[in-house]
Amino acid sequence: WLDAFGAEDQERVAKACRSSDPHDRISIDLKGVIREEEGHLYLHVVMIAALDSDGDVEGYYCFVRDVTQRIK
Repeated sequence: WLDAFGAEDQERVAKACRSSDPHDRISIDLKGVIREEEGHLYLHVVMIAALDSDGDVEGYYCFVRDVTQRIK
């Protein structure tokens, strides 16, 4: 799903995941794909780590809210 964002935002997400504790909730604002007629899509993303039975991160649950109208 990171392909929907530019390289800078992809790196921000990756850095946030690498630097957070597995029990942290990650909250980040991103500029998404370009809508041809409307410009950028702005998103607020909250990620929570999915842990395996050993407590290691095996992925993330991601909750995404379109905040484009609020930003405009």
